[in-house]
Parts: sequence; structure tokens; C-alpha cells
Amino acid sequence: VSDMIIMTSMEKGSVLGALYYGYVTTPIIGGRMAEMYGTKHVLGVSILASAVLTLLTPVAANTHYAFFTAVRVLIGIAQGVFYPALGCLISCWIPPLERPRFMSFVYLSNCLGIVITMPLCGVIIDAVGWPWVFYGSGILSLVWVLLWTLLMHATPHQHPRISQAELKYIADAISHESNAGIKPKSVPWLEIMRCREFLAITIIHTGNVYGWNLLNTQLPSFMDQVLGLSIKKNAVMSSIPYLTRFIGSNCWSWMGDTLLTKGIITPIISRKLFSAIGMVGLGTVLGIVGFVGCNVNLVVTLLSIGTTCLGANISGYGANHFDLAPNFAGWQKTKMCILYFKNL
Repeated sequence: VSDMIIMTSMEKGSVLGALYYGYVTTPIIGGRMAEMYGTKHVLGVSILASAVLTLLTPVAANTHYAFFTAVRVLIGIAQGVFYPALGCLISCWIPPLERPRFMSFVYLSNCLGIVITMPLCGVIIDAVGWPWVFYGSGILSLVWVLLWTLLMHATPHQHPRISQAELKYIADAISHESNAGIKPKSVPWLEIMRCREFLAITIIHTGNVYGWNLLNTQLPSFMDQVLGLSIKKNAVMSSIPYLTRFIGSNCWSWMGDTLLTKGIITPIISRKLFSAIGMVGLGTVLGIVGFVGCNVNLVVTLLSIGTTCLGANISGYGANHFDLAPNFAGWQKTKMCILYFKNL
């Protein structure tokens, strides 16, 4: 395969942002589709489409900048349904008190994926060329779709091997939620927009998405252009903050669940406390990084501290989506379409 077409800095930025232009279009649709047709079908199609488009990416990158951008937009459209559909799954399967811990492990497992793939991509690029990063990712995604189709069940009642004791435990825990099992015929958009709690979650989610996407899109470039690291070392150093976010999130969620189950704090205090840790921690670190120069070890240490704090958000406002409206679980990420657009 020939080398990738030469792109200007502006074109590179457009390609990096193209995924989010697509992503912005489907969260609301994805949540509703998951409610109507089930998480299994929606997520399966989402990852299948992403896999095919990922396999097509090297061809697009070698053909024309516009083709490359279009493929990235389509990947964003396919992936925009992911988190809303996952919200439906969580509302059906996970008891309320266990959701922060579950969400920390599952939602932030994407950090583990980054920790594994970043160094691996550096090795692959150095050994056989950059196209095989996309070919490998696409093939692994196809394998995932096969396993998902065979093993996944949308609700506990549909699972053929679940024990009656576990089924009863899940059903009893979820039945105690306010509005549990109530599916309104229409979405009360006006009331939602007037809800202070919803607006508060929207504001903090905006800050979280801004900080996290800033790292996602710019950290490798920062490591390369500012700190001057090679591809291999860049990949390894860039992956460390993702690992600390995953570890931090699980530690914070374990702490939060312990404090809640022992009655030391109330749910509302827990949500506020961990949201504050996440936002203030990362915001402070990002402010400091701009003044430490090109000290690689210090920069990576600071970013790792920041992302460790950021992991607390899952036990904070992340779990608060389900506190607020468990009967609209598929819609719990509808604001993402606004948030991603703001951060492009």
C-alpha cells in the first residue's frame, strides 16, 4: 500500500474532527432505536458498520482527503448510537446501587483498549506500516460482532442460563426505582429543558467531554510535536493517562459504593462529591501542564493524576443520569449531540 496522501494541518484537523461531525447526528436516534428494537441489534449493527468502514479507511486515505473525511464521518454516525443503547442495557440489567461500579468498569474499558492499542499501533506502524492498524482493528471488531451476536441477551428475562435467584435479585432491585418500568408515550421535551437537574448534568457533561476529547485528539500530537517523542515511545507514554483513568474510576466507584451502602453519605452527596473531584482535578492539571515546559516525565505524571481524578465522574454525574430518569435510559445521552458539536 502506498503512503498516505499528504495533508495540510487544517486538513488533518478536519479529519480528526470528522468523526464527531458524524457522531453528533445519531445519539438521540440510537437511544430510541435501542428502546424499540433492543440493545443487541443496535450495538451489533453499530460495530459491524464501524468495522467495515475501518477496513475501508486505508483505501480512503490513499485516494483523496475528502474520501478519507467522509469515511470518518460515517464511522461517527455508526458509533453515535453506542452509549445511548448501552444505557438501555444498564437500566435493564444493573441494580441501582451497583451502577457506578459497573459503569466505571464497562464505560471506561475503552481506556484499557487505548492502553493496549496505542503501544501496539506504534509497533505495527514501525514493522509493517500504518494501514495494518486499521486492518487489524477492523478484523477484531468483526470477531467482536460474532461473539456479541452469540452471547448477548438484551434483558435478564431473555437470558437462557440465568439463575432464578439472580433474576429475582435484579428484578426486585430495579422495581424499587422511581418510574421503573414506566415508558411514557412521548418525550416531555419542554419539561426536560426546564429541569434544573438536567441542565446541571448538561453543564458538567460539557466540561467533561471537552477535557476528555482534548486529550483524545491532541495528546499524541502533543507528545510528538511538543515533547519530541518517537512513534513507539509516544504511543507508550500517551497510553499511561488512559490506564490511570480506568484504575482511578474503579477505585472511586468502589469507594462511592462502600460509602453509600454503609449509609455514610447520601446518593446526592456522592454524585456531587465525585463530580467535583473529577472536574476540578483534571481542570487544575491541564492548567499546570502549560507551565512545566518539555519535561516528559512531569507532564505524563501530571496528566495521569488528572485522568485519575477524571475517573470519579462516572460515580458522579455519570450515574446521575439513571437517578434522574431510569425510564428514559435510552435517552440518557441525548445531550451528547449538543456537547460534541460544541467541542468540535
